[in-house]
Amino acid sequence: MLRRGEAPSIRRVIVSAPARVHFGILDPFGVAGTRKYMSLGLGIQEPRTVVEVGWDLDQNIPTDVEREVHDVINRMRAIYNLELSNVKIRVLSHAPRHVGLGSTTQIKLATAYALSRLAGLSPDIPELARALGRGEVSGVGTYVFAHGGLVLDSGRRRDSDFPRLLLRLDFPMNWHIVVVVPPGRGPSETEEHKLFSHTASRPELVHYAHYVVLSRVIPSVQEGDFEEFTSGLEELQVTVGKMFSLAQGGVFSRISIDYVMLLRRMGLRGVGQSSWGPAVYGFSESRRHAESVCIEVEKRGARCIVTNADNCGSRTYYVRSTD
Repeated sequence: MLRRGEAPSIRRVIVSAPARVHFGILDPFGVAGTRKYMSLGLGIQEPRTVVEVGWDLDQNIPTDVEREVHDVINRMRAIYNLELSNVKIRVLSHAPRHVGLGSTTQIKLATAYALSRLAGLSPDIPELARALGRGEVSGVGTYVFAHGGLVLDSGRRRDSDFPRLLLRLDFPMNWHIVVVVPPGRGPSETEEHKLFSHTASRPELVHYAHYVVLSRVIPSVQEGDFEEFTSGLEELQVTVGKMFSLAQGGVFSRISIDYVMLLRRMGLRGVGQSSWGPAVYGFSESRRHAESVCIEVEKRGARCIVTNADNCGSRTYYVRSTD
């Protein structure tokens, strides 16, 4: 049994969480002297992470997320004093691993939040994320889970800080998003920390990245200006990519660059690399155009989906004893 205020009528809890595309870390060096990182990203409807917890389930945890799920179980036992031996967990779907779509944060938060609700707890999501070891660099995944939409976090002033939510906007639903996942994988979280040591401090790039976000990207989303948003986002991608060029072998990673160029040639706008990649994305005002791009991309051996922004964040569903 779970203890800690468990609601006896609830037999199962299902949490469905969006993936995210990460548009960039604005200051990986701490150039400003008082704050480091600050990140911008967007919740997307697909691919989704869906986790179900309860007693009357056949447990099913895919091997590629076993470590993350068991880490959540251990932390929930230690922090919330939950007895989880009789609880079963099923991971029904999850975003591809280590490709830049935020799969680790979503699988951990979805599992932890489902267990919390089964136990009758209503945790603050940023505090839950902190307890799970999230937010060491970016808070985008946490706030996409909590709220969806376009989110900008505050970065960190001290190592003990958790990034705060600075801004959250609904994203236009008529701007269709093509997400391409090429063969291969990006760095793990451990590898990411090592790569940060290979970034070269470029104050002029940090200052310009902040300017582009505050003067072009955010206002254009508020105003629904597709041309301004996509050209501003491409400018941001090049600026941030230069900061990480020593670590990833160029403005874009070696795996991502061919697909970035392909999406541009096929007429998508706002094309960029999500986080370390290799996932890349682009935008179109026409769903038919976006779908035609995907057909061509898949002929070249990459996975491709057409999706839209997720302006809701995670959804939670309950199966009760009387259902």
